[in-house]
Amino acid sequence: MPRISPPLLAARLRELGRVGLVERHVVDGEPRSRLTEAGRELEPLVTMMGAWGIRWMRELRPDEYDPVLLMVQISRECRPDRMPEKAVTVQVHFKDAEAAHRRWWLVLSRSRGVDVCDSRYTEWAIHLSQ
Repeated sequence: MPRISPPLLAARLRELGRVGLVERHVVDGEPRSRLTEAGRELEPLVTMMGAWGIRWMRELRPDEYDPVLLMVQISRECRPDRMPEKAVTVQVHFKDAEAAHRRWWLVLSRSRGVDVCDSRYTEWAIHLSQ
């Protein structure tokens, strides 16, 4: 979720776990969350709501573009089965964005999927790709 604080994200994931929509697991020593069967059943509904929002949304002005949301969407569209075995890092630079959201990295690998990092996590992105 873009721009969500780690404590708030953790609280929301705990609540989603409590109601049976996500489950926590560990991959390479890193905690991850994934949808349960009940959560996967909601995917078509959430997708339809997103499509409805896009259909009825007004045109965005340039000052309304959000690099955070764009990077989250890109990460959702990435397909791990098309990624390399060894992690690679892709840098994305939004020259007109505010400084805090100008530089991004996608760390891609078949086993880990995709991680999105912004300029606050440069060292983390480099570490993941090694």
